[in-house]
Amino acid sequence: MEEQAKTNFKVLLVNAYAYERPQKFAGFEKAIREIFQEQKEIEDAKFEFLMRHRDDLGDLVFNPQDEASSSKAAELFNSLDMVFVAGRSNLLPWSKSNRKLMLLLRMCPRAQKAVFVCSGAFQALVFAAASSTRKDINVVNGEGVGSALTEFVRVSAELHPMSAKDLYLDNVSGDLYAYDFETDDWVLRGNVGMRHRQSVDCLLYTSDAADDLLCVDLGG
Repeated sequence: MEEQAKTNFKVLLVNAYAYERPQKFAGFEKAIREIFQEQKEIEDAKFEFLMRHRDDLGDLVFNPQDEASSSKAAELFNSLDMVFVAGRSNLLPWSKSNRKLMLLLRMCPRAQKAVFVCSGAFQALVFAAASSTRKDINVVNGEGVGSALTEFVRVSAELHPMSAKDLYLDNVSGDLYAYDFETDDWVLRGNVGMRHRQSVDCLLYTSDAADDLLCVDLGG
């Protein structure tokens, strides 16, 4: 009797924590591998794990609209069956350090890849789903964290011409604004899918869907 061929799965584990906190991701990786080991014993499947840090996704992410995109990156990405991402709780999805991660999270749904996220990576997925634009943005107020809409008036007189990527974030509502110098007014450009609230002396970023589940320290 012929032995039945094993089912092969390629799994990507993405570490979105800072390099100086390897222990944070180690626990997540251990839990995922244990789950797949149990599944392997039941289904006799073969799992191949790819490990990447959020800064090292260049061989996987690509822009389908860019003719210069690497065919090798497309081939490797298309070979993935599942993607798991974990990151620090105060991860800001729109920051420059997370642009490759955001590209990956936007590619997965378009390619119908199964993606699982936790902690700050959940916020990144919320932002990917909520943001109306797929282009990079630069939050210029509050050192990237944003500020209350009432504070915008104070800075409008000091504004200098900004690029299309430069936006102000109302971190109470999650709304993104650009300043129109011709009309001398703020123009709504979209929403980040998260909002800011204060509870028990903790600054919070949380999605509306998980308002009571996340406590995100926006400090260093």
